[in-house]
Amino acid sequence: MRTEETKKENLVAQAYEMKKEGWRLVCITGTDLSTDSEQKMEVLYHFARENEVRHLRVETDGTENYPSILSAYANALFLENELKEMLGIPVDGIKGELLLRLEDEVKAPLKRLRGVSYETREIKVEKNAEVAPQ
Repeated sequence: MRTEETKKENLVAQAYEMKKEGWRLVCITGTDLSTDSEQKMEVLYHFARENEVRHLRVETDGTENYPSILSAYANALFLENELKEMLGIPVDGIKGELLLRLEDEVKAPLKRLRGVSYETREIKVEKNAEVAPQ
């Protein structure tokens, strides 16, 4: 398994090359890595071929147009739609109207809100701990 960094400008050409080499698009995941001082998102493209797994990693600020690999991989439609609807990344050619939601809902629910502190908690699990029935 390997992860390769790529620029968004090279993404579509790289997707076509991988398709030609027999790689299947398995999933696309996005993470908002923004801080109060910097807006930054990471998009990971997960590919598989036989017993191999490969990932392409692209960084974006999430505000500029972002290329679609739909022309190379048809199954990218729903995955890229989710990037647009859940993180607000403006993917070229994706309208972002597939998610059912109420009118007053947050427009990009997985996008970090600036000025909000996010608390992280460490959870410790003891070895051989018993789980109490609920």
